[in-house]
Amino acid sequence: MRKLIWGGTWFLLALWSLLAWASHSLVEWAGQLAARNSDMVTGHPETVEWLSWAANAAGVAGGSIVIVIWAIGCALALGLAAILSRLVGSREPTYRQPLTRP
Repeated sequence: MRKLIWGGTWFLLALWSLLAWASHSLVEWAGQLAARNSDMVTGHPETVEWLSWAANAAGVAGGSIVIVIWAIGCALALGLAAILSRLVGSREPTYRQPLTRP
């Protein structure tokens, strides 16, 4: 049962990591896209530069937030798996001594 718990946990962590990687890429891509197209909002050069910087910073901050959420999720999953593993019992079954007749 413990192998099933840990195997399922590692499988879920792989899926969680894949989702986090895709989210991180999407957030940074959206920030870069907004930064590149900030001149469509206004024609004022200083405003365009400020909007470009803000969009790029938002993309980087969003990517960092995704990493923090991923790490918290991994820690929770591993902690829950450890607790469940301990509740299930020891890995090796305990054997009782056979009763001997006098």
